[in-house]
Amino acid sequence: MKKLFIAIIALLLFFVSATPTVYAQTQVCTGAVVTGSTDTWVWGTRYSCTADYPKMIWTGTAYEDDYGGCGTYDGWILETSYQYVCPNGTTGTSGVVTCCNTTSAGATICDGAVTGTCGSAAPPTGGGTGGDDTGGGDDTAGPYCGDLACNGTETCTTCVSDCGACTITGNVNARAVLVPSDATSCADVNSSTTYIPASFSLTPPGTTRNNAGDGSYSSWTNVPMGASGSVFYLVPSASSQYVQRLACWNRDNPAGSGTGTAASLTVDGSTLIWTVGYSLGTPWFQAEGGDVYASAILRSYVQPGASTPVVVRDGTGGYPGVVAYGTSYDFDSALTGQGNTNVSSTNWLAYAPRTTVDYYDYFYRRFGSPATPYAFADLLAVDKPTSSETPYYVVGDMTTAGDWVVGDGESVVFIVDGNVTIGGSITTTGTGFVAFIVNGDIAVDSAVGTAYNSQTPVLQGIYITSPTGTFDTGTSTAASSARFVGEGMFIAGDFLLQRDLEGYGTGNTTHAAELFIYDPQLLFTMPDPMKELPVTWQEVAP
Repeated sequence: MKKLFIAIIALLLFFVSATPTVYAQTQVCTGAVVTGSTDTWVWGTRYSCTADYPKMIWTGTAYEDDYGGCGTYDGWILETSYQYVCPNGTTGTSGVVTCCNTTSAGATICDGAVTGTCGSAAPPTGGGTGGDDTGGGDDTAGPYCGDLACNGTETCTTCVSDCGACTITGNVNARAVLVPSDATSCADVNSSTTYIPASFSLTPPGTTRNNAGDGSYSSWTNVPMGASGSVFYLVPSASSQYVQRLACWNRDNPAGSGTGTAASLTVDGSTLIWTVGYSLGTPWFQAEGGDVYASAILRSYVQPGASTPVVVRDGTGGYPGVVAYGTSYDFDSALTGQGNTNVSSTNWLAYAPRTTVDYYDYFYRRFGSPATPYAFADLLAVDKPTSSETPYYVVGDMTTAGDWVVGDGESVVFIVDGNVTIGGSITTTGTGFVAFIVNGDIAVDSAVGTAYNSQTPVLQGIYITSPTGTFDTGTSTAASSARFVGEGMFIAGDFLLQRDLEGYGTGNTTHAAELFIYDPQLLFTMPDPMKELPVTWQEVAP
């Protein structure tokens, strides 16, 4: 009799429906009447990926469907035992039946085939911890997918249904490399292992990282993103000797790559890597038809895209000058090589250390060592003076005012014991001659210039500083005056070449930011005290 009773329990189900309770129990006898039930919440895994979707989860206030993906669900499960009475008076308790509440949409909510509601409406209060089945409550420590809260290690990737509550995060890395000036592809950038220091600002989160240039990355980890991802913006910055060429990015998930300083992440835990390629400073200078000499380093990174990619191009006589240096030279922005073939059409290049000559002192004496300064009304706004066979001697700093045109047959020579600022263009016509011999610096105002592709001189004549003085060409501030073009002879202890055509016309790729043109006519128009001067160019790159 006992064996038969067990067989009936195992094979038959008896369903009794009542409002609002719907329950499932094992049939134990024909005509049994349910007299009560006992509800117990237990911790366990009751849902599988395929057969039991949608999963039912407790949000803290109600049950909701979880269509979030596959996998098992660890959480609190309601198990109900039913008491019954058979017609013959036998009483007992049915086997445990797992059940839970309906959703507002009336979806299937039980682990088995039961529909409707049965048992308690909510799990016990308290707090479960992971797989611990003590303490009651929902799981607030471990992953509890679908409770519309971000628990434990949950992310929008592992629990899609909790997106919005769980913030998705991403990782961003950045570093800088040196590339040739003609680099045009990410293959050029990504293949370089010559790393340079740089700083990177990333938005979001709006923070800056400095990179030592040792090959490591500047990194941002677990950066919060929006529910559908975020666009990240990188602002790289390197020292002024480098010019940014190309920013390339790679993303691991979903896999992707591209160029530019804006890229997106959409998947939680994905990583974005930027490699920014820089070339050695691309603004460069060029001379025409005369000698170029530097007592120390002579450097001009000639661009291969120039119409005549050399340091000194041929002059009107069909020949270039001689390029000479005191310690070293470099005429190629490529990572290797010094540009030996970028010198000129003849590649006349010489190592020629020389003794420093104080040309100010030399010409001051040649012109009779003047002692009485000329009385200009305002040394900081000197208009073009009249032609004179003797030089204008000035003590103190002076600034030229307006554009000067020294006409045919005129001669204007300044000997200045101080610094000179060129405030406007100074040009000549016919046999006109002008010279500034300065015991200090000569600085050209940034507004004195011409368009990036113009060869019209804005400064003509002879310009000489002291051995410790600097000839400063000024900076590029506007398209109409971005380029400096000087024609004549320029001798200085140092040259500060700051013009940069980036952003003006075709930029530095086709034209030199400074162009110095040798004018042999000066040998005939200069005053006699200057004619014994050996004609040389001295160029010292910054």
